Amino acid sequence: MNGYMFGTLSGLEMCKGDRVSWHLLGLGSEADIHSFFIFGNPITRSGRRHDSTSIFPHTSLTLLMEAKAVGDFGIVCRTMTHFTEGMKHRYHVALCGGRLDPPPPHNIPTRRVYLAAVEIDWDYAPSRKWELGRHNMTMEESYGHAFLARGDTTIGSVYKKAVYREYTDETFTERVQRGPKEEHLGILGPVLEAEVGERLEVVFKNMASRPYNIHAHGVYEQEDSCHIPPVYPGNTTTYRWFIAEWWGPTENDPDCLTWAYYSTVNPNKDLHSGLIGPVVTCKKGKLHRESGEDEDGDEDDDDDDDDDDDSHQRGGRPGWAQKIRRFRGKGWALGRSIHHQRGLALGHRNPIDRDNIHIRRRWWDLKTLRRSRREARGVVAGADRAFALLFMVFDENHSWYLRENINRFCGTPSAVDMEDEDFMESNKMHGINGLMYGNLHGLVMHAGENVDWYLLGMGDEIDIHTAHFHGQGFTYQVLGHAHRADVFDLFPLTFETVRMVPENVGSWLLHCHVADHIHGGMETVYTVLEGQHAE
Repeated sequence: MNGYMFGTLSGLEMCKGDRVSWHLLGLGSEADIHSFFIFGNPITRSGRRHDSTSIFPHTSLTLLMEAKAVGDFGIVCRTMTHFTEGMKHRYHVALCGGRLDPPPPHNIPTRRVYLAAVEIDWDYAPSRKWELGRHNMTMEESYGHAFLARGDTTIGSVYKKAVYREYTDETFTERVQRGPKEEHLGILGPVLEAEVGERLEVVFKNMASRPYNIHAHGVYEQEDSCHIPPVYPGNTTTYRWFIAEWWGPTENDPDCLTWAYYSTVNPNKDLHSGLIGPVVTCKKGKLHRESGEDEDGDEDDDDDDDDDDDSHQRGGRPGWAQKIRRFRGKGWALGRSIHHQRGLALGHRNPIDRDNIHIRRRWWDLKTLRRSRREARGVVAGADRAFALLFMVFDENHSWYLRENINRFCGTPSAVDMEDEDFMESNKMHGINGLMYGNLHGLVMHAGENVDWYLLGMGDEIDIHTAHFHGQGFTYQVLGHAHRADVFDLFPLTFETVRMVPENVGSWLLHCHVADHIHGGMETVYTVLEGQHAE
């Protein structure tokens, strides 16, 4: 950056509250695909909230930032080769006579997740049936043979990796089982979600064999995000991230923003080893509150005698409320809210405590959608389904487990030349959510539904992706207006939320349209069924 490397660029100083313009210029060749990333403080581009942007040769861009967080923060290129080879510096935000913002109160709504780094054997292509039919070739002739064939000096489709997985509680003895609506996540960790004004609390246990941690985009980490301490094997730590207003969606953004979380002990090796997942941060009131979670983040005191109730309404608890307010006319209680026939409940008129009222049961046929805790994860108000997709070439040559994978899966490990070009090419796995050649499943929806897609791009110079949805279009926000497309460009550290309302029934191709990536397996299908209510 400006001719300096490895933190030697000086003069990037400002005061808390300053409004800062970053004027970015790119020059060079095809290698100069840069992912400009600012730690600590969000930036605004075209009225939308970001913390990164892409810069290409002979392009320029101005970004706006208000310095809210005080301290030293990174300013880097997150294209992994560029970051590793020195394109990283720091900027400083001083108080300059101002005051530090008070910490978030302890009683704010909190969403708690138990997350672990675990080591697994990951198969990028459990089946090759789709691949051979798609390209109409034999196994040996197929484009996938170079990546998936296991031999004396090639590893094949199965690699040891580290991944994020969710557990039920702090004992980390029972893993949360993924249902049909989470099948599509593949190698990704669970979707972490929160609204503006909430705290996201992640209890993290490292169950892997080497140090890892978690860094998240789109949240106020309240620590030096450039140097998040490693969590050593067997240890546990808790991350408390606040979704500040100045990190949340702007009026020009969609209701929810897409971000990512990943390990940064060694950003390049940790990422290619498999540690990444999606983050979704939303405007207030846009997320479905998870069952079992109070407004202060504590578990419900389930003292109610409603265990025999089989109502299929979202609250799941008829006749139950913490407080209600006086209202006139007829109304009914669903979960924690009062639904009124004429107008709204009269606000702020002597709230009646739950212990002092009796809500008499009335039964009627009710046909609505029931969402469980995990089924609701990532689905926002106004959307019927949500899918997260990471387009990335996992370069196993940079994995911490490369040598172990050679020893376990190569027929003649001693004959492997780790610098051989063909060997290195065979370890570049072109996947969507870590799955290749149509092996990503679970992308199923109904015609007429509102479907949100959380698109993520990560990786290196090779990771120039054009996510193409055959058969349907989608919309995304530009300057507060919806733009329609069927292709979205994804570069390293690119995150976007797009909305689709599918109309054409059938199974449709979903892939990166870069020719080499098609041949490399970055393809799958999504299925649109006849229109009906989501199940």
